[in-house]
Amino acid sequence: QVLVASIPCDTSSCCRFAMADFARWQWDDIGQWRDFAEQYQAEMEAAFHNRAPSLELTIAPFGTFRMDLRRMRQVTIQGRNPGYTRDIRRQVRRIEVGYFIEGHDGDIFASDEAIDQIDDEPTLEALMALLGRIVEDPEDFCRRSANLEEGEFAATLGSCDEAIEFLQERGFEEIEDGESRFAVFMQEDVLGLKEAMREVEARIQRMRKGKTSMPSATSADSESNDVFESNAVQEADDDSPMGENKKPAAEETKAAKPPVLSDRTPRPMHPPTENYSEQLSLSLVLPSGEEQQVQLSSDTLGDLLSQAVSVSGLRLPLVKPPGGQCGLAAEPGVSLSAAAKLQAGDRLTVEDFEQVFVDKLCSGLLRLQDLAAVAPLLAWQRPELPKLVMGRLKSLLEGSCEHWCKAADCTVDDELLYGRALLKFLHMDKPLEERMQICRQLLPTEKKLAKSVLKVERASFISTAVAGLGQMTPEQLRRTFAVEFIGEVAEDHGGPRRDFFWNFGARLSTEMPKLWRRLPRGALVPVADVVAEGAPKEDRFGMDDVQLVYRACGRACALAMRTGDVIGEELAGFFLHQVLRDDSVSLEELQRQLSESDGVGDILASRAILEKKLPEVGLHGITLSRTITLTEVEVDLVPNGRNILVTEENKAEWLQLHLHDKLYRSLRKAADAFREGLLDVLGGTRRTSPFLLLLTPAELSEAWAGSVVSDEDVRRWKGVASVSGEIEQQALWLWELLEAGDEALRGQVLKFATGASRLGSAGLQSFELQPADGGDESLPRAMTCANMLQLPRYSSKDILQARLVKAIELCDGFQVL
Repeated sequence: QVLVASIPCDTSSCCRFAMADFARWQWDDIGQWRDFAEQYQAEMEAAFHNRAPSLELTIAPFGTFRMDLRRMRQVTIQGRNPGYTRDIRRQVRRIEVGYFIEGHDGDIFASDEAIDQIDDEPTLEALMALLGRIVEDPEDFCRRSANLEEGEFAATLGSCDEAIEFLQERGFEEIEDGESRFAVFMQEDVLGLKEAMREVEARIQRMRKGKTSMPSATSADSESNDVFESNAVQEADDDSPMGENKKPAAEETKAAKPPVLSDRTPRPMHPPTENYSEQLSLSLVLPSGEEQQVQLSSDTLGDLLSQAVSVSGLRLPLVKPPGGQCGLAAEPGVSLSAAAKLQAGDRLTVEDFEQVFVDKLCSGLLRLQDLAAVAPLLAWQRPELPKLVMGRLKSLLEGSCEHWCKAADCTVDDELLYGRALLKFLHMDKPLEERMQICRQLLPTEKKLAKSVLKVERASFISTAVAGLGQMTPEQLRRTFAVEFIGEVAEDHGGPRRDFFWNFGARLSTEMPKLWRRLPRGALVPVADVVAEGAPKEDRFGMDDVQLVYRACGRACALAMRTGDVIGEELAGFFLHQVLRDDSVSLEELQRQLSESDGVGDILASRAILEKKLPEVGLHGITLSRTITLTEVEVDLVPNGRNILVTEENKAEWLQLHLHDKLYRSLRKAADAFREGLLDVLGGTRRTSPFLLLLTPAELSEAWAGSVVSDEDVRRWKGVASVSGEIEQQALWLWELLEAGDEALRGQVLKFATGASRLGSAGLQSFELQPADGGDESLPRAMTCANMLQLPRYSSKDILQARLVKAIELCDGFQVL
């Protein structure tokens, strides 16, 4: 039975526009409250509003649970620890819908959130300071700890229970050490702290506009008739039915609309891919039945919605075209006319979307399709909607959203397409590392207690690696991944894994010469499909289908991407373009890709081939066919092409067909198999997997290849290093050697200490220099799992250099630890 509490509110401001009860269901994870996934949020909220005493949820991969909505308890029915109980709770914010609309200052009128209970600005500023210093330098452990009893945070965070609760909800732990208390953040990923900073900043801004602390959902005022449901519970009489004499939350009524905001501009949209030289004239049919003619100056969803706002006076108009959907045009580069199938003169219906938005938001059934359709009008700097999008996308990608989609009257495939549009809309312009973090957040949930171990024999490295990767199921690939080198004594805490990925990349072309080849500029690319399919079975490691080998290669690369490791090799851009995008490429782009891979000396990559006559460039007498590289196999570029001569008139067509076949069509099977391997690990499809959406082919190639250790990287290496006081002099000599050394020496030292000789996109995050036993005759030791180099107390820099080089030469695998 749910208690109903009344909340005092200023009716002059609170009831003017629609109000949304934004509820989040959470479970107690040993003192830290964590949100349920989005599809379960909707099911929990529906049961709550229907006054159900309980419901059962199957939450993959953890088990089946009974949610007791009377006592606010979760009970394990099936899975680990049957009968185990934990607390659950419903956190609610009552928000005027203008809060979610760009350019409007909607208020939060009531809230259960800890951040909204803090009304002391110095405490909020202390939260910003603590979160900011961790985000600024995640590797400095001193910045991750705040003394709550003395020092700069004692009078603020240490005296505010709500601030501590807010920090705990974001992953902090409260640790007591004698009479001292500390708030400590020990998690690796700090992306959630950036979101927390936005919440604190928003609260500060509300404070500075004169707002006071929010009344909680459990507070009451008998003088108010507004009701607000809380998560406070009490026992019901067994004789009375659930919900009897209980009054549902009051619906807010909207007053007259605000005046037209003619100067209001929706969020800027990325320019469409197509040139838009003519204005598109459309007719907008308003809710009143009035018809207004508008002209779009750009072929974007943002321009259309801006016009709708201007002529209707609505804060959140929804525009419905006669065919197609406007929401897909939220994706950067997608034109409105293409997404919505618009033509000049089309009549589009304008609806007031505010109340529908509120109803769907309160019920947990707000679709990504709904958000995409009005994306340029929404205040995405608020934390709630981006969090909703991320949670929903993760559920969709994990395949656990079917029931929710049915309740929301949509399909998984449709939601994924609109999720794609929103993901690119929100994040495509962000820095690479931030996009990488977003992608990792959306990876399929990793079973922390389950581990998949790949056993590899160094003497037959590639064959055992390909066979082992090929035998793993997608479920196994999404567990914690570790590598065991047969016959070597090393437990994988990162070092053997990094060494595996590095060696895998290095041996692609040397141990798979019939399947991979190196281009003139150094990048790797599969051989043509016809060549690979004709390779002897022993060159395919005993596999009947050569595509299984390419799929295993894709799996290895995806695992490296997931763990932030590198394979040390660059893959050809045109190959990755086909893997990530599609094979629709212009002639100019084909020539650019050929130049990048084969060099500018190839006449086919030059404008001269189009500007000069065929005999002048040595192409007289050729036909509309092509001989596959490294073979004598001739393929027609058009039907019967080998019997059709290339002329000045069809020369451009021949060149595009020739380059497309060389760079794309001849590699299609390999690209498809490689992509399947990526998706086995990363989840989704080519059109919906975050890594394939948010990273360009060039960025993906660079992430896999890693980067050499530059002068700046040496400075960062030194900056993150933790050095034992016993070997400070030896450490100083080491930095001097690295600063003066070339890329080869730096890479060798890095590989000796970490397992890879190139740096990933995030750079080196930690490094330790510790003393080792022995004197001038002893060799350095490495613990790659911990990025640790152990140095004896050498008597000179020259001896340190000689012993380090000798250790690098001798070390193969993990026998020397």
